[in-house]
Order: sequence, then C-alpha cells, then structure tokens
Amino acid sequence: MGGASTAMRAQLALRRPHPNPAALCRRAVPFCSHRSFAATLSSRAEGGEPGGELRVGAAQFTAAPCLSTNTSRIIASIREAGDAGIDLLAFAETATTGYFPETIAATHPEALHEAEGQIAEACGAAGVAAVVGTPFFSAGRCFNSATVIDRHGSIVGRQHKL
Repeated sequence: MGGASTAMRAQLALRRPHPNPAALCRRAVPFCSHRSFAATLSSRAEGGEPGGELRVGAAQFTAAPCLSTNTSRIIASIREAGDAGIDLLAFAETATTGYFPETIAATHPEALHEAEGQIAEACGAAGVAAVVGTPFFSAGRCFNSATVIDRHGSIVGRQHKL
C-alpha cells in the first residue's frame, strides 16, 4: 500500500473479509445477542456462510432539532446504504433528536418508539443492519443509547451510555 493515505488504507481494510465475524461481534457489541447480530454480519444472502465480506458505512448529517426530520434523514441514509451494498450502517450519538437537550426533553417516549419502528422497518426493507444513537426512556429516566437493529428490521440490542 506504500503511499496510500490513511483514509485509503482504512477503506481497503473494510473490503477485506473478516475471518470470524462472530468473534468481531462479541468484542465490538457485547451488549446484544451475539448469535442474532453475528447472523446479521455473516452474509447479505440468506443462508450465506459466515466469514463473507462485511461492508460498514458511517452516516453523517447535520441533525435538526426535530425528530421527524432526523428520522427521515436516517431512513434515507439506510435506503442509500442498501443500494450501495452496505451491510452495517452506523449513526452518530442522538441521531434521532440531535444533541439538543430541549428537544430531547420535549420528545415524548411514544414518538421515539414510533420513530424507532420506522427506522427498523427501513432496515428490514433495505437489508441493512444499523446502530442508531437515540435517547431511550425507561423507568422514568432518559438514557443516551445506541440501538442495534439487524438487517431483518429487528431490534437486537441497546446500550446506554455510562
């Protein structure tokens, strides 16, 4: 790779198949069911053999202080990733609401749940797994969380920021 830039080396590294995606999952995402998520990481084709190529993408957009606007942007990114053959798409912290404390406080938990359902549906339709940063309300508390959605549109894990 001689004179290749750091970005180019990183891009080339992502194109190489990982020898054991299940082991990668256990290290990188210990908070979810490793069997369920390892199936997501295996192969885009049903019944594919583990160890195939894993294409990871990072979605970046300027978040608005509006849940519906950000949800639309997330869904559009997931569709675009599916068209590009991406297997796993990562989003920023609080991608659904933006990092706006007043927006997070004003967002109703049911609205976040509905947005999460729309995002999961988009993942299933596009065949793309995603890790989406979103506030999550539980037991009267708000958590800054990462929600893991598999390529079938099922939520398979959630990790709250400590």
